[in-house]
Amino acid sequence: MSNIDIQPYQGDFFDNESALAVLLRDGILFCNSRDVYYKGEKSGTTIVLYVLMNDVFCWACADAEDLLEDEIQSLYDYHIKDRRWGSVRWCSIKRNQKPQAPIVKYMKEEGSWDEVMENLPENGYDKACKEWYEKSGSKKV
Repeated sequence: MSNIDIQPYQGDFFDNESALAVLLRDGILFCNSRDVYYKGEKSGTTIVLYVLMNDVFCWACADAEDLLEDEIQSLYDYHIKDRRWGSVRWCSIKRNQKPQAPIVKYMKEEGSWDEVMENLPENGYDKACKEWYEKSGSKKV
C-alpha cells in the first residue's frame, strides 16, 4: 500500500471513484476486459473491474467476483474494517457460502470469523471433496 491518503467519505457523500482508487491500490480489485454486445452482436470491448478471490473458495483456482456500482461502498467498508479478510467476508456473504476450509482456519486464527460467517452454507468445493473422500474410504478430509 502507498501512503497516499484517499478519503471516499466526504461528510454524508460517498465518492465511488475514490473508493475504487483505494480498492485498486490495495490489490482488492483488478482490471480486465469484457466483450460488449448490442442487439446480440459484439460491438466492442470495455474495461471491467473484478474483486480478486483467487484460492479463496477453491484451491489453485483463479477466481473473481463481479462488482456492481451499487456494491462499491459495501465492499470498501468491509475492506477498511478488515484489510486482510474484509473482501473475503464481503464475497462470502454475496455468494452465500463459506470460503474453503484453510481460509476459514486462518480467518478464525486472526479473529476475523463470527456468527455471520459461521452461519453461511458450506463451501461447495469442500463439500465435494469430503464426499469424494468418504466414498473412496480415505480417512483424509
